[in-house]
Amino acid sequence: MSTARAVKLSKKRTINLTTTSILLILFSLALVKVHLVVKATVLGYKIGELKTHESQLLRKRSLLATKLATLTTKSNLEELLGK
Repeated sequence: MSTARAVKLSKKRTINLTTTSILLILFSLALVKVHLVVKATVLGYKIGELKTHESQLLRKRSLLATKLATLTTKSNLEELLGK
């Protein structure tokens, strides 16, 4: 094999290796992007669930505060004590 032909093959291999490297990097970046999108979606659902739970807890707290206020009124306390 001549030296010129060996240099040509070496250049082709370098170009193929560079192209393969670039494609692998792009593929890796695409996988990272997909992972981040899925993670963001899952977090979004979790945030929605937590907001629903928060509103339920706030409603329950309001009901309990109303019940406490009713139970601790002066007239109710007097009635409980039998005055």
